[in-house]
Amino acid sequence: MVSPLDTRDLLRESTPVAIILLFWVVLSSVAIHSIANGLLRAGVIMALFYTVVRGVTLARRHQPTSQPDDLEGILRENVRVALPAGVWFLVAHLVYFIETLWNSFVNPGSVTFPAEGLAFIFIGAGVAVVLLYAISVGLPRVRGNTLNKGNDMTGAAPADD
Repeated sequence: MVSPLDTRDLLRESTPVAIILLFWVVLSSVAIHSIANGLLRAGVIMALFYTVVRGVTLARRHQPTSQPDDLEGILRENVRVALPAGVWFLVAHLVYFIETLWNSFVNPGSVTFPAEGLAFIFIGAGVAVVLLYAISVGLPRVRGNTLNKGNDMTGAAPADD
């Protein structure tokens, strides 16, 4: 069975994570050093929160797909996730290439290129792609049921209390 999320969907769904991380990276860059790491951690938590909630929301909309059990199926599923995640990781790599060019053309020390912060954003978005897929496709597989009619995020049926 084909996944309900394709490469384009995963890229589109992970873009808000990059925006969340950008917000917190900007905050950390203007804060004093002693709280900057805390702000980055807060950004990671907010990005994880968004990704988990979005993944559960998407999981509630999709029928379960079968778990691949052969090498070809396992590789196909991993490639499906690696392509959109790889876009974000490639952009993170390009940031360091741009930093090298920046440092060769701009007087070193005059204006610093924000490579670490930018790479942090793009790497976080790449990880979010994998987490989003794992939750949105994995949760229906674990539940093994039809579309959620329950009253909570787990898909459990309403209690008869």
